[in-house]
Amino acid sequence: MSFAEWAGRWQETTTNLRPNTRALHGYLLRRLLLPAFGDTALADMAGRDAAIAAALDELIEAASTLARERRGRGDLRRLPVTGR
Repeated sequence: MSFAEWAGRWQETTTNLRPNTRALHGYLLRRLLLPAFGDTALADMAGRDAAIAAALDELIEAASTLARERRGRGDLRRLPVTGR
């Protein structure tokens, strides 16, 4: 199973998220994680520790930037949508 397949299944099973949280997770997956790891088999991810760490660092920075930009506005609907 690829990371992209797993991510799709994970999104389907996270039913207790608020709409803004779901939108943020989808955006971060499409923008950062799927381009880096989408085709990678989950079994192969253990051998890519450096790439995973770099993507996670970028994800954390992007999330922090988004939070600063959107803080107090509660407006994730304006996030750019990519990968649709």
